[in-house]
Amino acid sequence: MADRCPSIVNDDRIVVAGLLSQAHHMVTRALSSELEERSGMGLTTYEALVRLRRSDDGRLTMGELGRQLGLTSGYVTRLVDRLCEEGFAERQNCPNDRRAFHIALSPAGLRALDEATDIHLEQLDGVLESLSCDERRSLAALLSKLATASS
Repeated sequence: MADRCPSIVNDDRIVVAGLLSQAHHMVTRALSSELEERSGMGLTTYEALVRLRRSDDGRLTMGELGRQLGLTSGYVTRLVDRLCEEGFAERQNCPNDRRAFHIALSPAGLRALDEATDIHLEQLDGVLESLSCDERRSLAALLSKLATASS
């Protein structure tokens, strides 16, 4: 059987994809439960708030938020509904398109993000402790290159 699929064992593309998947699951598992337990905020909610905070105007369209998070339009709609219900974000009319609206952080969302970030940074220190600063920078550059190429 091994003779029929040698690429499964030694093809670097399969190895890299598998390692990316494994690392993603490990990091997500390590970060999700404690963040939710200590802040009451899930990892997807946290990442959405980070994306809003990092955006140029402090706001994104639902489509932009969905693309950045890799979410379907239905999932991002439910996420934005939750963010608004919890008071973390607010919808704002889009000046260029009356059919669209932007999502922006609310003051309560900014406070919640700051509190959750302290917890998240503690967790990241634990997850990334085996990497040097140079390795983290290299990994960030490589992942950014992959993310940009895959868009």
